[in-house]
Amino acid sequence: MAPQDPSMGVVIAVIVIALGLFALIGFIVHRALTAPALRPVAVLTAAAAVLTAVGSVIAVLPVIIRALNGG
Repeated sequence: MAPQDPSMGVVIAVIVIALGLFALIGFIVHRALTAPALRPVAVLTAAAAVLTAVGSVIAVLPVIIRALNGG
């Protein structure tokens, strides 16, 4: 896991993006509970954030597996 290894940089970037999106989901759910009129928009935005996070992880999954296998 040398600093020059770009695959670990990609893995870290995807993890940070996914965590940021899940934090966004938490914020949106919190806002939806305090403003019921915005609930449909909040649900759709949270669903979009989940799909984006899952898509990011799936896209980089081969790199993660390769990094875990030491390749």
